[in-house]
Amino acid sequence: MWDMASPFVREGDGYVKEDRFAKASWLSSLWVTEPGSGWRVLLAVAVTLIGFLVAATVSVVGFYAFRGFSWTRIGGLVAVAVSLLTLTLNQPSWIAIGFAVLGAAPLWLPVTRSYVERWAEKRSPAAVFSEPVDEVFYGPLPRFR
Repeated sequence: MWDMASPFVREGDGYVKEDRFAKASWLSSLWVTEPGSGWRVLLAVAVTLIGFLVAATVSVVGFYAFRGFSWTRIGGLVAVAVSLLTLTLNQPSWIAIGFAVLGAAPLWLPVTRSYVERWAEKRSPAAVFSEPVDEVFYGPLPRFR
């Protein structure tokens, strides 16, 4: 994002204007755009949305995995798949793929199943019923007659 937004590069004691938008990401290098054009803004928005989508997916799956929801196993695989979108960005962003894999892998460990089962019991405990009433008295109680 910094390379997309900042056209200035430090040279010696001063700054020189250099358009680095095309070098900022693989996605922005696909099309030649003019500074300030709508296409350039659209590409910057697309890069931002990709970053947000990856971060949001991994965060949501991580939160619900911590809370013990069983669907997070599949959600972890979805998060890894979504993190592959960072391949359209720059190389430093590819580390998100490794972090998504590291976050999804423990969800498939055997100990996670018992963790999820304990959380399921805590969230929806078994119904406890009172003993059935054999005698039901209708009308005013004898002590109030």
